[in-house]
Amino acid sequence: MLGREALEVALRDFGITAKETEVYIFLVKRGAQKTSQISKQLRMNKGLVHRVLKNLQKKGLVEATLEYPTRFTAVAFENVINAFIKAKQEEVARIEEAKETLLSDWKEISKSELESALDKFSVIEGKKKILQKISQMIKEADSKLSAISTVSELLHLDQFSVFDFSHHNEAKPKVQFNLLTELNRGNLKAAKLLKAKLKAGFDFKGRNPDLGFAAFPRLLIKDNEEIMFFITRSEQDVCFCTNCKSLIRAFTSVFNNFWSNSTDIDQKIMELETGKPLRKMILIKDAESARRRYEALLKNAQDEVLIVTSSEGLVELYNRMEQLKRWNERGVAVRILAPVIEKNFQVSQKLLEICEIKHLPISYLGTTLIDGQHLFQFKHSPLKTEDSSALSLFRNTFYTNDLEYIEKTKNMLQDIWEKACVPSAVTIESIIIPTEKGEEQDSSSLIMKNFRKVTSFSIEDDNTPEKLTEKHVLNKILKADKHVATCPSDDASLLFASTGQAIIHPPKFFNLPDMMFHAWHIDDHSTHGGGENLVIHLWTDSPSGSGFVPTAIISNAANKETVLQRIFSGTPAEHNVQFLNKDEFHVRVHGNTLFVGWTVPLILQQPQNILPPCCLLLESVGKVKTGRLSIQYQNGFKNKIEFNAFEALVTFFHPSSQYEGPGTDGIFFREYVGESVIP
Repeated sequence: MLGREALEVALRDFGITAKETEVYIFLVKRGAQKTSQISKQLRMNKGLVHRVLKNLQKKGLVEATLEYPTRFTAVAFENVINAFIKAKQEEVARIEEAKETLLSDWKEISKSELESALDKFSVIEGKKKILQKISQMIKEADSKLSAISTVSELLHLDQFSVFDFSHHNEAKPKVQFNLLTELNRGNLKAAKLLKAKLKAGFDFKGRNPDLGFAAFPRLLIKDNEEIMFFITRSEQDVCFCTNCKSLIRAFTSVFNNFWSNSTDIDQKIMELETGKPLRKMILIKDAESARRRYEALLKNAQDEVLIVTSSEGLVELYNRMEQLKRWNERGVAVRILAPVIEKNFQVSQKLLEICEIKHLPISYLGTTLIDGQHLFQFKHSPLKTEDSSALSLFRNTFYTNDLEYIEKTKNMLQDIWEKACVPSAVTIESIIIPTEKGEEQDSSSLIMKNFRKVTSFSIEDDNTPEKLTEKHVLNKILKADKHVATCPSDDASLLFASTGQAIIHPPKFFNLPDMMFHAWHIDDHSTHGGGENLVIHLWTDSPSGSGFVPTAIISNAANKETVLQRIFSGTPAEHNVQFLNKDEFHVRVHGNTLFVGWTVPLILQQPQNILPPCCLLLESVGKVKTGRLSIQYQNGFKNKIEFNAFEALVTFFHPSSQYEGPGTDGIFFREYVGESVIP
């Protein structure tokens, strides 16, 4: 018997909505029913039930009796499947018949080959469309296709015969397929099954999960000509595709780095099956034994200690300041990689006085490398060791003194270290807002920390007595109607959006000043319509004061107009507005993640500052902060905003220099409601 879950999946594939599926399955179980009976049993509005039944009749899933009142019965599922197959076969036949004519017409109206060579950016949503795109890339590959994915995702692709294109394409026998995945005991059986299904031509490697580096971004690269990558870490339902050469070079470098530090899949499978760890690698299950070994080796460190830890772990290191000082006195070099966020920023500045610290995003496994000879890796930070409850952090500690393995790990950490940036003291005043002793900063003040260094406006606390909640802000957006200003010069305009801000401190070889990015994904029911915009601020020092100055406005607005030009009148950005197509510039919001990408150079300042194609990723951390503020611009523009926002970790991709590193001070406004008056 067909299970309910399988039936629901099949109906969704046929284009049946959730409500229609619910009614259809009800009729399958109960037989002929009147509208009122269906409404009562399913607790569904009678009018809605009537509309659903009409739709199901049109789609051939429900039939009505001739009696009065009318009763409805479900069509046998076998008949539904046969009708769906017949409709699809007829659709395919029509397309086949029209294929030659359509291709001929396309050639006549298509633009020159120069147009196809332009850098383009596109978004693909939905698993079905993504599978189709992956199949197309595999089928069209001429020389090489590289992919990073999980074992379960690769098996899912194989179930849909995605890899079969490579076996049947005799005209391209020399295509090299490099598949990279993460292998462990939990997915060993699935990996062996996948390995057996993949035929000759696939070079399959397994990354060691003990290295602790996330396989981000999950990607697919075809012939160094096209790349597909995903912005989510858990579900492949949204991805980006581009043919931008500089972006492809950057992500190819990322792939090659992972590939060179991975193990042949057969060798890794053998290690896991025999239970023999590679050379001298051991898993210390006893927490107390692991703690004693860790503390003893740390105490006797002679040359160098490299620690990868969490944002909380950085604070815990500060609590071990005496040990850090003793290392410093003995000449032991201490380097720390950790997420530097608002809560540990002051601690990081104090630690910088006696050791080196660099900022990196989350999702890295806790790691300690001692004198290049001893390597510990933990699921959690191991630094709280004074109380017994902290012992659980040492359970199942990975340890090795195998020099070959340590050398590989050290090289990976060194590469990350070189690309990471030192927590900048430039933003201390913007992050640490002075308060009276004992007084806590409110959410509004903390979340607007980036803007306190922008020169073109000031921030005022809003004294509206009404209590503001996360749900209140969300409902304002969900229940909003399209608002049209009758007189734009006087009437207030409404803005409903998701926005993100991040500060980037480029390495010196970039030859660029500090930058603040402010990206907008504006809803269509805002007063001036929807769109995607990016305002780039550059750090500027002047006798009257230093700060971020609005310098460039990027937009993909179809009407080639942007309100931002009026908002930033009197700044360099007013005369530096660049309109791009959606396949050249895109701002994407997915859950608590914001992605910004562009495939053409952006002019920041003539003639010296040009920003090549880049990507920016903001990932939310911590709890939501809800607030209300007023912003007063120097040109008279006023804006009152309400928001639900998060701190965000920032990753900045600068492909022309093959640079991938963290930014700082990321803020993501998941819900942003603005009411403003434009002078």
